[in-house]
Amino acid sequence: MKTNQFLRLLIIFFATSLFSQNIDTNLKTEIQKLLQLGAIVIDVRTPEEYQVAHYKGSLNIPYDVIETKINELSKYKDKPIILYCRSGRRSGIAKSILERHGFKKVINGVNLSNFPESNVVR
Repeated sequence: MKTNQFLRLLIIFFATSLFSQNIDTNLKTEIQKLLQLGAIVIDVRTPEEYQVAHYKGSLNIPYDVIETKINELSKYKDKPIILYCRSGRRSGIAKSILERHGFKKVINGVNLSNFPESNVVR
């Protein structure tokens, strides 16, 4: 009985691990494609976090003020927009805000680890 439980847990662990790796790989691939299409990249972290490291050419608009910048961002409404922060929480909130204002091509890039390292400014 204990062996069966252990095997089930082991299978669940490996299946979850493989699924998680697929999501990461798919997100990185999607980000690469969107960058090649000229996506706008917005770092929604604080200016202090942005100074430590950011994606080259990204805009720094903290998530808690992004709604006040809708008019400025409206010129990008028809372009793909990739948002990122440290964990994906703030970029998820910013994504919802932009979508509520009619932005259709917005993805949550989660964090800098999903972007090409060669374009990360440190």
